Amino acid sequence: MKTIVSWIFRVLALAGAGAAFYFYTATNGIVDVAKAQKAAEEIAHTNTKATLKETTETLAMEKGNLEKAKEQLQTEQSKTSDAEAKADKALREMTALESDKKKAESERKQLSQKVAELNKELAEEKNKQPEVSPEEYKAAKTQITELEGKLAKVNEELEVAKDTIKKSVPPNTLASATKPKAVKTSNTEAMPVGKSTEAKEANAPLLGVASKILAIQHDIGMVVVEIGSSKGVTEGAILTITVGNRLMAKIQVTRVMDEQSIGIIMPGQGAPLLLRDNDAINISL
Repeated sequence: MKTIVSWIFRVLALAGAGAAFYFYTATNGIVDVAKAQKAAEEIAHTNTKATLKETTETLAMEKGNLEKAKEQLQTEQSKTSDAEAKADKALREMTALESDKKKAESERKQLSQKVAELNKELAEEKNKQPEVSPEEYKAAKTQITELEGKLAKVNEELEVAKDTIKKSVPPNTLASATKPKAVKTSNTEAMPVGKSTEAKEANAPLLGVASKILAIQHDIGMVVVEIGSSKGVTEGAILTITVGNRLMAKIQVTRVMDEQSIGIIMPGQGAPLLLRDNDAINISL
């Protein structure tokens, strides 16, 4: 009996020792797992801090780039505004010059008509006391000369205005707005004074004095030729301009100097649009 009880106690003792060993082993395993998890969390936390720091630096860099881009955009907008302001100013100036040119041309046309009317009256009333004094007639001629100079000056200012627009505005800005309209030439003929105004027949031999075109303005129908009073040219004379045997133009002289003459291109005579500055020509009276 005692032997059985003794064996029972031994078995129980062994079972208790086994349970204690199992509990000890399980507890140490749980502790190791907890330590491993904590170490992993610390590593993850460290990585997260590094990533956050890198992200913060990247955002700061991008913010700097954005500020720089804004400054560049403001600079370009300022340049564009300046260019537009210059273009608007040049357009206003050119519009004013065109208006002055049209006004001067209108005044020149009116004076030319008045001179032609006065000349006609003088021719019809040559045996009577003229209604218009020579002083008035001379004053009208002086006004025409002054207007011709004014027109030349306006044309020069228009060219300067066009150059200003080209330099201050991109080529595609205000593309068609800057193109000035051509001024129509008056068809009024100047008064016939001095040399006979009778035109030669179109099929007559076109022989004359060698000369050249000093200047020609097709838009107002004016031309300056290298021949003057030293060759017998007088105001009111009709000059026939040829190149070879081809009739190029006929002009009526409005002003004569020793070696130069200024005249109005007569419409419907030859091909005056083909003439250019410094062209060699022949002139017949």
